[in-house]
Amino acid sequence: MLLKLHGSLNWLYCPKCDEYDITVGEKGAVKYVEENLLCYNHYCTSKYQYLIVTPTYFKEYENRIIKTIWKQARTSIANADKIVFIGYSLPEADKEIRCMILNGLNDSKIKPGIIVVGKKNSNSLTKERYMRLFGEVDYRPIGFVDYVNTKM
Repeated sequence: MLLKLHGSLNWLYCPKCDEYDITVGEKGAVKYVEENLLCYNHYCTSKYQYLIVTPTYFKEYENRIIKTIWKQARTSIANADKIVFIGYSLPEADKEIRCMILNGLNDSKIKPGIIVVGKKNSNSLTKERYMRLFGEVDYRPIGFVDYVNTKM
């Protein structure tokens, strides 16, 4: 299962419909929001907003879609035998996600293996953050494409 916990640059959110749309094949949310485009629903007059949560100390997690994804993530973590983090540096400011992951691990009956796929030749600060939080991790600074290619 692949979960994007912080949303995505191609997710557009309509606050009036409380739904989201996806721009397929492009990171189009910036364009759509900056151009003040209206929701695709013909009966709606609301403008799109971003649906992305940046890693900062001050976050807003009240969006129904993000809350649903995070609930699924906690359940998935609790039932996982392996967890793979791809391209996520686990910044100190991201306390909410750290708590969610740890709560999911506390709900688990087994200790899953943790794999961290970092950018090619990335520094060891990311590895250190993961090790402080989880103990032993399988750190692979090879990038997404090389990780996927090794799995095929």
